[in-house]
Amino acid sequence: MAKTLGMLFGIVFLGVGILGFVPGVTSDVNGMPMLLGIFHVNTAHNLVHIVSGAIFLFAAMSGAGAARLWFQIFGVIYAIVAVLGADRFRYPETNRLADPRSSFRRCEVG
Repeated sequence: MAKTLGMLFGIVFLGVGILGFVPGVTSDVNGMPMLLGIFHVNTAHNLVHIVSGAIFLFAAMSGAGAARLWFQIFGVIYAIVAVLGADRFRYPETNRLADPRSSFRRCEVG
């Protein structure tokens, strides 16, 4: 199960990361690039998604144990980023990490 989910997550993350660079799929909404008009994207987001997807695929191909370990590491990292992004109103210096909607999506994934 972990291998299958790892392959699925890898394909989705790679796809989202690559689509973030495609001008026809992204559009400007209020001056911000949005993937499918819903998700805020930029070069850093796209690269993180591509790297995460590649690691998911590598871990899934390495075996169930490696896939399970990467899911655990990935969940912890995304949870930390979500907390830092959601806490940006209390600590303005973390303002560049993420917008609150993006933070809540990371909580759902993590």
